[in-house]
Amino acid sequence: WKQSVVEAATAETLAKRLPDLDVGESFLLGLLLSIGRLAMLKTIPQEYLPVLEADATDPAPLIVREERVLGFDHVVVGAQLLDHWKLPSSLIEGVRAQGLSAPALLEQREGGDFTRKVVAAITAAVGQYFCSVRKGESLN
Repeated sequence: WKQSVVEAATAETLAKRLPDLDVGESFLLGLLLSIGRLAMLKTIPQEYLPVLEADATDPAPLIVREERVLGFDHVVVGAQLLDHWKLPSSLIEGVRAQGLSAPALLEQREGGDFTRKVVAAITAAVGQYFCSVRKGESLN
C-alpha cells in the first residue's frame, strides 16, 4: 500500500504541472499501478511471495522474475484487472506503460496518451525508488 500511495502522490504532482492531464485521473492511475502485485499477493501468495522475497538475492528486475517463475507479470495482471472492471483505456494503457524503458517510451511518442505513459513510467520508478530495497534499478 505504501508504494501505491507514493505513486498516487507522484502522479498527481506531475499532472499538476502538465496541462493535458487530469489530476484526479492521474492520482487514480498512481494508485492502480501496483494493483497487479496486490492481486497476485492475495490470490497466489504461495507462488508469489518467493518471487518478492528474492529481491535481496536475485539481481533480475521484479517483472523478469515474475515472468520467469509465474509465466506472467504484475503489469499484465493489473492491466487485465482494469480491463475486466471496464475502467478507461487511458488508465489501462498507463498501467501497461509503467515498466517501459525510455527508448520504448520514445517509440510510442506519436501514439495517443504519450504524456500519461511517461507519467506512469516516472511514477513507477519513483515508487520503486522509495519502496524497494534495490533503488538503483529505478534509475535505469
